[in-house]
Order: sequence, then structure tokens, then C-alpha cells
Amino acid sequence: MAYRRASVATVLKGATVVDVEPAQVEAADLRIEGERITARGAIDPLPGDEIIDLKGKLIFPGLVSA
Repeated sequence: MAYRRASVATVLKGATVVDVEPAQVEAADLRIEGERITARGAIDPLPGDEIIDLKGKLIFPGLVSA
């Protein structure tokens, strides 16, 4: 079965991801589709994805909801 997606995604590459609960810090990429994080880990971008290089930056998923 081929991977199908509803929309173009944004891939945040090379950041340090910090989870507050449970406390965890790891180097990871995030795929965002719409308003949701749909994948986490080492992500290979798909054609058409927007790629943002975040090396040296911190991401706190779910900490701020605007």
C-alpha cells in the first residue's frame, strides 16, 4: 500500500525536541500536516514538502497552542 497524504507537509529537520511530560529530550525531525504532528524521528521529506532546517534550535511540541 502506498503512503497517501491529505496535504503538503512541513518537515522540521535537525531540531532538539523537548517533551515536558514525560520529560524527554532527543534529536528528531517532525512532519507537520495541517495543524498536527504526523511523524517524529528521522524523516525523509516527500516531493513537495516544505523543509525547514532547525539545527541548533529547540522545539517544545504541544507547549503553545495558538
